Amino acid sequence: ASISAGVSAGDNAISGTINALVADNTVRTIADGGTIRSASDAALESKDITSLYNCAGALAASASNAIGATVVALVMDKDVIMSATDADITAGGDVAAKAVTRDDVWLLALTFAGSAGSAGVAGGANVAVFGGKTDASLGGDITSGGDVRLETDADERFINAAMTAGVSAGTGVSAVAVVTY
Repeated sequence: ASISAGVSAGDNAISGTINALVADNTVRTIADGGTIRSASDAALESKDITSLYNCAGALAASASNAIGATVVALVMDKDVIMSATDADITAGGDVAAKAVTRDDVWLLALTFAGSAGSAGVAGGANVAVFGGKTDASLGGDITSGGDVRLETDADERFINAAMTAGVSAGTGVSAVAVVTY
């Protein structure tokens, strides 16, 4: 999180903040070409839980002109892979291969520019680029006394929000842009 403030009793107050976060995460469970023996169930799992909060704000207040800007950026690439190909698996019960990902990602930008005089100008921008994969593979010689299950499970909460306010006795201007890819 980052916060900036510019306050002036005179002519101009200018405040800005830029917050950038780059996350690259790979979780792998690999049993390719492996041998697994179990009298009961055989379970293979690759799991990752990610919580990211990227917040920033700018405040500008002046008797004449106030300008505030906030930019929040996130680039996230996450792979969760469970692979057991060309494996030799024997289980008395079930055989299960699972890849699980849980994501809780927040981007928040707040900007306020207030002026008792000429102009209050506020701008905010959020840019989020989110990529990755959740993948499970199972192959080879598999003997099961029960079920054979292959699962992928992804649960994502992604919030990308920006709010601005430009207030003035003269001219108030406010602009916001939110991009999620």
